[in-house]
Amino acid sequence: MRFGSDLNSFPSLRTSRRLLTLPSTNRGVWKNCPNPETMKNKASQLPPEIIDFILQNLNNSDLKACTLLSRNCYSRAREWLFYTFKASWSWREVDTLRSVASGSEIPLTVLALYVKDLTLTRSGHGRPTAEDVRCLIARLPLLHTLRMSGFAMQNLSVPPRSLTLSRPLRLLQLSRIRFFLPSPLRHKTYPPDVKIENLPKCSIIDLLSLFPSIDTLHLDSVHIGILRPHNYKSPFVIANSDFSNCITPLFPSFSSLGVKTLIINNPEHFPTLLPLLATSSSIRSVELKFWALGDGQPLLSALEPQLRNVHLGLPDLKGNESRYDLSTCTNLTTLHCTGTMRGMTSRDTLCLLRHVVADPSLKSLSRVIIELRHVELATGGVKRLGRFDWGFIDKHFAARQETEEVTIKLGVCPNARTHWYYTDVSKEELAECMRRKLRRLNARNILNVSLYEFRKCNVPDSLDLF
Repeated sequence: MRFGSDLNSFPSLRTSRRLLTLPSTNRGVWKNCPNPETMKNKASQLPPEIIDFILQNLNNSDLKACTLLSRNCYSRAREWLFYTFKASWSWREVDTLRSVASGSEIPLTVLALYVKDLTLTRSGHGRPTAEDVRCLIARLPLLHTLRMSGFAMQNLSVPPRSLTLSRPLRLLQLSRIRFFLPSPLRHKTYPPDVKIENLPKCSIIDLLSLFPSIDTLHLDSVHIGILRPHNYKSPFVIANSDFSNCITPLFPSFSSLGVKTLIINNPEHFPTLLPLLATSSSIRSVELKFWALGDGQPLLSALEPQLRNVHLGLPDLKGNESRYDLSTCTNLTTLHCTGTMRGMTSRDTLCLLRHVVADPSLKSLSRVIIELRHVELATGGVKRLGRFDWGFIDKHFAARQETEEVTIKLGVCPNARTHWYYTDVSKEELAECMRRKLRRLNARNILNVSLYEFRKCNVPDSLDLF
């Protein structure tokens, strides 16, 4: 067995691969490392088990002498080594990762003992099963962050109770994950009159039950669907709204998982996830990104008594009068709103801010962050922004002593198609222009104005953009 070839699956060790494949002569040991101190530092980055394995297989006395110089650094190196580990689960690497799960490969098993941050991405034609994922996670005792992308989860078996309670995972991020329910019928979807007790349990619960100590759950494009029979060309069909109503009783209580922060991006079939998420009594922070305005209202309404922090990422809107109703979130302390000026008039944006922010019922609100993205300088976006009635923010928050901080962030996006006079304005100068405008309004409570996504651009000679 060649140990060097196994390192292809471990990006964190690629920097040390040169160390493992050096020739046996003394000149070869220092060939690519002219500074002996550098060689000693590289050796100290490996735990003792890996060093012993290298020495046993290479039988290199010169390399052994170099590594023994820094043996006292091993204990500290083990604490942070292999902290971040990314694996692309292609069809060539399935057997490698299975060897980690089974413990058949000693070097890979030793490496797994130090992994704390794991990212699994399915690529190519890989067909890992849910059982492979479960066994792999079981071999990572220090894992506290797991990110999975591009998997199709099916028939996940729940591990023994002793294994479940030993998972210290704190953050679980699922991106482009499909949870499938095997269909015993030859229909595109289950008929409306199908009996609930005949349907299998959804495997998302089985996956989440592996980690009872999760603090943050990040769902990005998560689907729950059913498998089509083999005679269909397409392997699956996503459950429609009728099926989501049928599957609602299948979800057990979500409150036992203890999730405190919930982040959802692009939920294409939100009604399927609502029964699962709305049962949690531990969620304190919700972040909704890339949703149409008002689509997340059912989730906010279900969690309203316990919410402390809400981040609303709003898409491009024009003439949309719908809004989020936060009047019942009486315990809300932090509100973060992200809007965009792309394709919007000043009246549309002002209407959006009025609806989302200016709600007098939020009595406990102490921190407000307003982000406006894609403010185009060349099309007069900043000028239109200056003509906004910013006084409504000052008027709303000035009388409320509870609101300690209001932050306004502008995402400046210059339009290169329009010709300007070539006068460079820095990010700080443009921010100062915004502050001058707010000082004219006597906006005492607005403490911070910042710019992001800013590229140095050309604006007119006059800095009085407002």
